[in-house]
Amino acid sequence: MRIYLCALFVALIILPLRSQNIDSLTHELNRSEGSVRMDLLFQLSEAYMYQDWEMSLQYAREAAKLVEEEKDSKRAFESAYVLSRALEGLGNYAEALTYGKLAEELAQNDVDKANILHHLGHTYESLSEFQSALDYQLKSIELRKKNGDLKKLANAYNSLAFVYKGMSLYDRAIVTLQESLSISKGLGDAMGVSKATFNIGLMTMEMNRHAEAIPFFKKAMAGLNEEDFPHQFSYYYNNMANCFEKQLHINAAFYDSALIYGKKSLAIKKRLNNLRGVANSHNTLAATYERASDYKNSYYHATEALRLSDSLDFKPIKRNALSYLITAELGLGKTEFTNDHFEEYIDVVEEINEASYSRTLSEMAFKYETDKKEAENLLLRTEAEQHRLVNILLIILATVLVAGLVLLFYFFRLKQRTNQKLSADKKLIEEQAEKLSELNDLKSQFFANVSHELRTPLTLIQGHAEDAMNVKKLPAQASEPLKKIKRNVHQLAVMVNDLLDLSKIELRQKLVTVKPVDVDGLLKRICGAFSSLAESRQISLAYTSNQHEVTAAMLDEAQFEKVINNLIYNAFKFTPAGGSVKVIMTRVLEGIEVTVADDGTGIKPEELPYVFDRFYQAKDQMSTSFGSGMGLAISKELIDMMGGQLSVTSELGKGSTFRMILQPTDETPDALVGDSHQPEVVSSGDPRLDTLEIPSDTSVMVVEDNPDIRTYLATILRDHFQIMMAEHGQDALDQLERESPDLILTDVMMPVMNGWEFIEALQEKPALAKIPIIVLTAVAENQERIKGLRMGVDDYILKPFEAEELLIRISNVVKNLRERIKWAKEFEEEDEKVQLGDQHDLVLNIREYVKEHVAEKSLNVLQVAMHLGLSERQLYRKTAEAVGMSPSKLIQEIKLQHARELLISNRFDKLSQIAGAVGFDSTSHFSKLYLERFGKKPIDYFS
Repeated sequence: MRIYLCALFVALIILPLRSQNIDSLTHELNRSEGSVRMDLLFQLSEAYMYQDWEMSLQYAREAAKLVEEEKDSKRAFESAYVLSRALEGLGNYAEALTYGKLAEELAQNDVDKANILHHLGHTYESLSEFQSALDYQLKSIELRKKNGDLKKLANAYNSLAFVYKGMSLYDRAIVTLQESLSISKGLGDAMGVSKATFNIGLMTMEMNRHAEAIPFFKKAMAGLNEEDFPHQFSYYYNNMANCFEKQLHINAAFYDSALIYGKKSLAIKKRLNNLRGVANSHNTLAATYERASDYKNSYYHATEALRLSDSLDFKPIKRNALSYLITAELGLGKTEFTNDHFEEYIDVVEEINEASYSRTLSEMAFKYETDKKEAENLLLRTEAEQHRLVNILLIILATVLVAGLVLLFYFFRLKQRTNQKLSADKKLIEEQAEKLSELNDLKSQFFANVSHELRTPLTLIQGHAEDAMNVKKLPAQASEPLKKIKRNVHQLAVMVNDLLDLSKIELRQKLVTVKPVDVDGLLKRICGAFSSLAESRQISLAYTSNQHEVTAAMLDEAQFEKVINNLIYNAFKFTPAGGSVKVIMTRVLEGIEVTVADDGTGIKPEELPYVFDRFYQAKDQMSTSFGSGMGLAISKELIDMMGGQLSVTSELGKGSTFRMILQPTDETPDALVGDSHQPEVVSSGDPRLDTLEIPSDTSVMVVEDNPDIRTYLATILRDHFQIMMAEHGQDALDQLERESPDLILTDVMMPVMNGWEFIEALQEKPALAKIPIIVLTAVAENQERIKGLRMGVDDYILKPFEAEELLIRISNVVKNLRERIKWAKEFEEEDEKVQLGDQHDLVLNIREYVKEHVAEKSLNVLQVAMHLGLSERQLYRKTAEAVGMSPSKLIQEIKLQHARELLISNRFDKLSQIAGAVGFDSTSHFSKLYLERFGKKPIDYFS
């Protein structure tokens, strides 16, 4: 266990003294004003430090406000300094650094400057920015030496040691603490000697040299007694207990010592009402008893630690307590609550990780702003330095010019002598190059002709395969070979296209037509298209860009997309499951840089120079990573034609990075990629969509957080529907307060309010509960699909999707909605309206009964009515009022939804089994109804 920094040890020494002063200072504050009140506020802020940081910050802010009102420039430094310390104590490091940098600027003497540099070093240490912390602490030490303040110099060495500790330089930390110890001994400072000795013990303990740490702890506390310094002794005993507990594997005799010190620490902390310390001591004892297999006592102390951690809401203590408790329960055989405790342990660990992640993001954002300001300051200093260097360069330039003229004359004479020989050699080389070029052109022309000739039989093979697959009642044993034919024809067609492109390149035919293209938008869309493949291969794919405005380059969009696709797919091929692929766009001096990096197998150094050679493949590639060896060669040629550069770096076993430099342009792209370069969708004129029965006034709300996907969906839907757009669930709810659509199309993974929360919120509002919902998501797990169906969503579509399928499914849902409305109107004049609660119960009863008898082919409306104690006419009226459907339609809907759950769950391997399980005699009739309802054939789930 890593415990207790130097600042805590110092705080425990001065706490009793400060506690005595607070009451008297507060009494004086109530009757003071002006500069006296300002002094008291600063003193109270100091007094509350290490006891109550909130109160310390409150008094510091009040003092700062008074300094500003009084316009007291002499106290401005103290105001910024105290504010920074209080904020750092509360963990608000970003604001602490802001005020700390202000105090650094306001410091008027070396003493103040040394103090603020020391504090800034400590703040950067808290942020784990150890290099910055080291710089500030070293500057502070230099000033302390200059000022001759040896006591503060000893303290500065203590702080520097903890920076080295953060950098895992424990030996250097111990050497630094020995410097502090030497100074304190020379001053006769007993507390300084104790502090440095104690910290040497801590560093030794961090190095897992627990036996060596014990003498340092004992020596540090030798001059103190428990009654005067109970806080110090509580932590001293706890450290001793930890040291002995860590040595139990060496000598079991240390067990008693570990328990004695642990119980002593626990007793003092209870007396001091230090609840957090009590919980930590309980965990220490639980760990000790666990090491001795005394699960009964371990169980007791773990339970006590868990109880206290719940009241303190301190997650690390709770995590450790649950860990010891689970082990004790297993050891005692008391497993009644073990699963609950394990789930609680997982939740706590996730909460700790999420909190750490959020803090890391905040720290990164602040670091970015700080670095940006420092870069601006550096730029100003650099410009001043450049002016100074200009004069020096002019002198050097004149000297070089004279020397250059001399060398120029020499090389001119040398060139004359060599030109004659070069002319003869050049003529010979040109003749040989011309012959090689003719042979190369003949070869390329041959490849081009062969590629064109192959297209015709490939087209025929693919066309006949598709015709055969469309034959009705095609035998099962013929379907799979036809699919394999179609798949392999596609692969062969890709290779033929690559061969044709390579031939065109060699024949110097024009392959690219450049125009201004929004690179950022195009890369977002390309990476989005690979998201499903990344999920299926369990590979993390991430795209990042530091550009917030349109970044345009002169590119052939289609050819550039082909290059990026090739690089990403190559990265996928050579990256194992659990790996990552990153696509990054940045602006650099040379232009726009695009990198595709993976952490896969990498490329051998001896093979790296040949990766862009045509038809080259690594000698020992994995058998599953075959290829034609043309992709990278074509990619490099295409980037060259677009005026860019493509290069690669790689390290065997660590991955490869492909780097592109593109030429930027100030010209504005014709349209943003998200608007004008969407994946091809079926237009309204597509004959496959002519039969869609979509009323012209139908409105659809799209709830999607990704702006590119929102735009893509709008492109597909805008010719058929009136569109409403929302970025997340809460945005959608706000819009629904003003206007209700006919149908909602929603994603699941969204910020603020996700899809499931949004659906639950809709179901709680009677006015919105009946709006049909289609879930559109990239989450492919069966459990997620079944969850959506059970929540009552009307349809569930997995990304990526075909535009035609999406439109058909929406059309079917809207058609069903219109039929429900029409059916309900027939009963508007009927008497006795059923309350909403009764309607809901009625539908649940019908659904439960139908699911119980779903496999019965004879199930009909009369059976359901008799089960509910209603006549058929009453049942027709009540289902119309409840869901706008006839009973027979409702029974069919429940059966089809149940069939969809079965298809998604993969529990059956034959379509006839699914049809029989939901009460259909005819597989073809079942398939027809399913296709009309969901826009997808049931047989597609088996492919």
